[in-house]
Amino acid sequence: MDGCVEVSVGKEQVVDPPVVLVVEPDSPWQATIKADLHDSGLQFECGDQVAAEAILRLKAPFSAFIVGPSLSTFDQIRMCRLIRAGSHAPIVAVSTKTDDAEELRMLSAGATEFFTVPVRTAVFLARLTGRIHDFEHSHGTKVRSFANVEIELDERVVTVDGKRIELTKTEFDILTFMSISPWRVFSRRELAEAVWSDDWFRNDHRIEAHMSRLRKKINNPGQESLLTAIRGVGYRLLSSPRSRQLEG
Repeated sequence: MDGCVEVSVGKEQVVDPPVVLVVEPDSPWQATIKADLHDSGLQFECGDQVAAEAILRLKAPFSAFIVGPSLSTFDQIRMCRLIRAGSHAPIVAVSTKTDDAEELRMLSAGATEFFTVPVRTAVFLARLTGRIHDFEHSHGTKVRSFANVEIELDERVVTVDGKRIELTKTEFDILTFMSISPWRVFSRRELAEAVWSDDWFRNDHRIEAHMSRLRKKINNPGQESLLTAIRGVGYRLLSSPRSRQLEG
């Protein structure tokens, strides 16, 4: 299985950077979700049930799971239960069925989110990122790195080119949330809701003020900017997406 993450047998561990396991055989939907995850900057492994079950037996760490719609209801439920038996990470089940009974079956089997195809990409990615953020906040990672930035999540310490920079609580929370999927463009509303929940009152100037200060702290003069503003949309950390695929 080329491209698999390093495994940790015997205890749950959150991978760094976050990696999503997509359980879906070769299909049009697999191609679609791979492209969406690639464009969002999320790391991922992708394989059919056989490959997924093999890596689950090794207790390889993942930050989220997606159970695809090409699986039968029986196989989706089985995969959700297998995943949940060894991990507390979020499980997103995607189905071709739209009835409430199907959603209840998936949630009862351990799924965290339920979507039906066609999936609204922006909503899907927003919920997936939010679930990963909540999971990591609850279970903890130690270090996350991208480009020349390193974030020690437990100690709430950020270094750029090995030099520590001082961030406010809000600046740190924004940076860590974006670092889950650093190539993705986050809207102002999404960032504000992630940091302040429902208490931001749609104040774009508030988020822009924090982002302006954060950009000055992590962007080094003379080097390519990391945190950039996308006019009319939001903000992004990195500009070149990457991906990984599990060989089934």
